[in-house]
Amino acid sequence: MFKVAAIQCKTYKKSEVSQALNDLLAHIGGLGAYVKPGQKVLIKPNLLAPRPPETAVTTHPALIAAIAEAIKQQGALPFIGDSPGGFGVLERIEQLWEITGMKQAAAASGATLVNFEKSRFKELELSLGKKRIKIPIAACVVEDFDVVINVPKFKTHDLTVTTGAIKNMFGVMPGLTKIQFHKFAPKKEDLSTLLVALFTHVVPQLNIMDGIIGMEGEGPGSSGTPISTGFLLAADNALAMDMVQASIMGIPLDRVPIIVSGIKAGLGPKAMAEIKQLGPSLEELQPKKFSWPPGSYTDKIPMFLIPLLSYIARLVRLTNPVVNDKLCTRCQICVKSCPVKAIDNNQGKIRVNYKVCIECFCCIELCPARAMTIKKSRLLRLAEKKG
Repeated sequence: MFKVAAIQCKTYKKSEVSQALNDLLAHIGGLGAYVKPGQKVLIKPNLLAPRPPETAVTTHPALIAAIAEAIKQQGALPFIGDSPGGFGVLERIEQLWEITGMKQAAAASGATLVNFEKSRFKELELSLGKKRIKIPIAACVVEDFDVVINVPKFKTHDLTVTTGAIKNMFGVMPGLTKIQFHKFAPKKEDLSTLLVALFTHVVPQLNIMDGIIGMEGEGPGSSGTPISTGFLLAADNALAMDMVQASIMGIPLDRVPIIVSGIKAGLGPKAMAEIKQLGPSLEELQPKKFSWPPGSYTDKIPMFLIPLLSYIARLVRLTNPVVNDKLCTRCQICVKSCPVKAIDNNQGKIRVNYKVCIECFCCIELCPARAMTIKKSRLLRLAEKKG
């Protein structure tokens, strides 16, 4: 049986988070089962973009500080590191640490911040069918640390439906190369296969999910909606954690491509029956109402219609990223971050070339002004009503 522990925690108040973390880890043997004195321990949060903690885009600094303090209590050395998405990461890393609260978390806990962009890169070769894809990762992750603690955020994702423990290790790649990852694998199934392949090279020893305030709807960036979910999860198996996360969201496992790919790759349990949940039950953790991402058009559609819609999607666009000109600040992050150069600044207005767009939704994920959203076609809206 694969174990996933849960604990209820309603606020980010320091004393409550520290106590909840201690009680959570006690379910799986305590932190001492994973961290030994003298070890160098990397804490890997989700730092998608420079967004303040209250937006629920990134892992909350209160949890990161609590983990770092717990590591020090074990006589080990805590480090905090991640690489956000988009362009200009090296130039704005200080801004990222400041806005997300990581700088304050490090100062309060005595942890050391690690800049992945300045690390020596190590090249990996991943397989996607007959294709071999070479990608760089921060070598320090696999060479400089004895233990990696993966700390994802409880969030939805427009393309991959959920983003959890497996996908959070995507952050070991330098910023802009993540965008190119989408170019290699424009389909969500192919992207998920690559993410799982990458994960097998950077498997963390422990996963702790921040579900105190989660994100629903149009995640994982600023367009998503924060939701009070009130819990933490812990597991040594990332796939088991992701399966529990999807179940709490009420999303069937076979509709989350990363979970499907993870099961196929043998990363962990094949079904929820193989997971022993410790602490509150799924029913106790589930929100009364939870909105799935609109980019996942399968949410309201019967399974027997999915193959037909998938075929139609290759012929007719079912979803499009669109720009709200009133909200757009012309920062051009979407233009610079689009992997296929489908977005440009046309006479002061941001416009998307749908003949080129691969619907990776990086523009929505990275837009700081929430000006990019998803528009569904009439056919898709009709299919949802029929469902």
